[in-house]
Amino acid sequence: MSNRAEVFQFLGCATLVICLVSCAGGTSPILSTQPSQGGPAAPGAGTFVKPRSNAMVSNGPAYGWYYIQNWAQPFDYYYLDGNRPCSHDNGCKVQLWQGPGADVQRWYLTSGNTPNTYGLLNGGGSLCLDGNLQGQGGNGTLVQLWACNARQIQDWTFESSYDLYIIHPALYPNDCLDGRLPGDENGLKVQLWTCNGNAIQLWALSSAPAP
Repeated sequence: MSNRAEVFQFLGCATLVICLVSCAGGTSPILSTQPSQGGPAAPGAGTFVKPRSNAMVSNGPAYGWYYIQNWAQPFDYYYLDGNRPCSHDNGCKVQLWQGPGADVQRWYLTSGNTPNTYGLLNGGGSLCLDGNLQGQGGNGTLVQLWACNARQIQDWTFESSYDLYIIHPALYPNDCLDGRLPGDENGLKVQLWTCNGNAIQLWALSSAPAP
């Protein structure tokens, strides 16, 4: 797996990449409830995606469970949230919600479909973070949950910015995962937006227990 906005300038940022699902041999996605020989399974997530390999992205976060906090309002503790009422449904729009704690706020970083990328598996329903191809990567495209598959729209890269990350959809590298201003309301839907250096595009990772 790999990893990748900011109010400050992003000087000397290391680029990392995340992707949301894994395939064996680069063909169809492989979903299983058994660990694979290709890497660690997502513990406690029920159905999970087999990681592509044990290889870690250079300077990227380790595979595992994380809370992902938006940094626009760092002391209000708004997190990337899988939206419990629909967290088992394809097309469920991902949101910001205060936390942490809920299983829908826990994300398992696994290897992506393409090299040096991560996939993000949500703890609330075992679906993957998906950049929503219908939006064509345009500003305001709402990110969603979708069954983990072999499409690059579920691959993500992490760009380090001090102790924080700028998260890019691998398919649209000039876009950033954006918490939507003002960033301090429960239920704000998370979107893609052209990277602009705003804190609303900065994310902090912290370890989370398995759901």
